[in-house]
Amino acid sequence: MLNQYHQLYPKLFQLFQTADEFSYRKRAAIYTKDSVASRVFFIKKGAVKIYDYDDGYRRTKAIWYQNDFFGFDGVLGRDRYTEYAEALTDTLELQSIEISEFENRLKDEYSICKEFFNCLEDKCEFWHRTFYKKSHDSREALIIDYLEDLATKIGIRIGYEILIPIVTTHQDIADLLGVSRQTVTTTLNTLKKANAIYYSRTRIIIRDQEGKIKS
Repeated sequence: MLNQYHQLYPKLFQLFQTADEFSYRKRAAIYTKDSVASRVFFIKKGAVKIYDYDDGYRRTKAIWYQNDFFGFDGVLGRDRYTEYAEALTDTLELQSIEISEFENRLKDEYSICKEFFNCLEDKCEFWHRTFYKKSHDSREALIIDYLEDLATKIGIRIGYEILIPIVTTHQDIADLLGVSRQTVTTTLNTLKKANAIYYSRTRIIIRDQEGKIKS
């Protein structure tokens, strides 16, 4: 995988290697909205969907993958989680630390504290770029950028192509990008017909060794 978070945050990464381990099956709840924000999490294997309800409709807010950290509500001063988290993949392996222990390590070790805030800054920058793209790019360009970012994050190079092994629904992508599900479906079909990508319910293949999509 191209994701190198353990190189970006080595101290934070190391901290979670001795943490409690939990395993979940697909769609199992990790925490629910308004439950006590008692832990922070690191994804050892698999992916997590973060979602909430808007006017009765379930909306995907974020998807986190292997080597991502999530569940920071308690560290940010909130007593309870503000969204729902569930396992997206058939098998999900998490490492988790109680909030009190995590906060103590942040207080005691400057290097861990610095990496934690760098991690938060990187996440904020990611969402800033996403919102900027929504304002300036076409809907089709948004979807292409999303796939290319995903290839960088979790892509596996196979020969002259990049395999994205974890596939979300078209509605998930639509929620994340603020476009319609039909736009996602139409764009993916167009890219598939152009032989820029191949996709099925279980995988996406970008037909470029650098993970770039030529539309």
